[in-house]
Amino acid sequence: MGNSRLGLISGSVLKFAFLFGTSLIVVNLLINQKVAANVAAMMSWPQLVNAAELADKAMK
Repeated sequence: MGNSRLGLISGSVLKFAFLFGTSLIVVNLLINQKVAANVAAMMSWPQLVNAAELADKAMK
């Protein structure tokens, strides 16, 4: 049970880091800075919360 929980948590954090990092790169390359900041915000902590919720449901 402990290894599953650790795997889900680390997977959630890795998903967050990947989406946040790639969204910053792509957004900065493609669109203006005002929109880029909003898109980057959408892909940051809300994705981490979403991944944590999904991990919690998977553990039940």
